[in-house]
Amino acid sequence: MLAAYLALDRKHAKIQINDYFGAIYLTSRDGLVGFWKESAMLDAFARTACDLGHPPWFYWIEFHHALKKKTYGDGMLMPYSKELASIFLHATRLAHEASRATKAKAEVRVEHFVISVAAHKQVEFARRLVTSGLDLKKLHKTIGRNGAKQMTLSTPLSE
Repeated sequence: MLAAYLALDRKHAKIQINDYFGAIYLTSRDGLVGFWKESAMLDAFARTACDLGHPPWFYWIEFHHALKKKTYGDGMLMPYSKELASIFLHATRLAHEASRATKAKAEVRVEHFVISVAAHKQVEFARRLVTSGLDLKKLHKTIGRNGAKQMTLSTPLSE
């Protein structure tokens, strides 16, 4: 819901990668920070690539007010961009692969999403992500521990 709010605030017709990643950053920074070499690098990337010019609390207050005033939400559906849909497909495949290996319920986790964005090399956001201080080795190791194969970056994405 926060990703849709960010997209609407930016006048996007669809939820873009930077909207969704920005929402993850605002709601689950702790889940992301472990995959960056330094937390300041993650913060700098999120501020620039996700167009988050204000401190996180600002977005929470604005979002809260929008929900309270009922100017946002209430059954609204917003489509994903083509690139974001492809990233979700890739992340879902990784989660399914991990669930088969561990016999756990399939669940798309932050690491599945982040590595799927990184694999989407033809997209500028992905190229910026990979050069932002993201620790791909640690990300691969985490995904490997959770049952997914290490070859995730070479998995082709649908167009």
